[in-house]
Amino acid sequence: MGKGDSVCKCCGQDMETLEHTFFFCPQAVKTWKIAPIYWEGITECQNNFSNWWHEMRGASNRAEGEKHFSLTVNILWQIWRARNEWVFNSMRVDLQRSIRKALEKWMEVDRQTEDKKRPEQEGMNRSLDQWLLPQEGCIRMNTSVAASKVQ
Repeated sequence: MGKGDSVCKCCGQDMETLEHTFFFCPQAVKTWKIAPIYWEGITECQNNFSNWWHEMRGASNRAEGEKHFSLTVNILWQIWRARNEWVFNSMRVDLQRSIRKALEKWMEVDRQTEDKKRPEQEGMNRSLDQWLLPQEGCIRMNTSVAASKVQ
């Protein structure tokens, strides 16, 4: 990763490079195995992070590719976070929890992106967690409705 870096601090099995940290360290391998995403055709590029990144960016142009790219970035972040937890705090991060966290962050960004794509509706606020003062001359009535299936 930089001059002076040596053996991987998580596994002690190899040099700590970007490729090892994100793809070949046993913790990274386990993380990718349980991850809900697979980039078909670019796994052979994992020996060179720069090439892998370039191929992944190119693959992000396919259907749903940008969403897959976003999720992949979140998984990479969780792998890095888990590495740092071990290196600096001697704490192992639960891999299932890491993947859940990556999915939660990805879904949050995806929702915000989708919200931005929708045209604003005058006088209405799409966000449920923010209340806006109604325009002058308008009355805002907040309601809550629950529905259940009657048997």
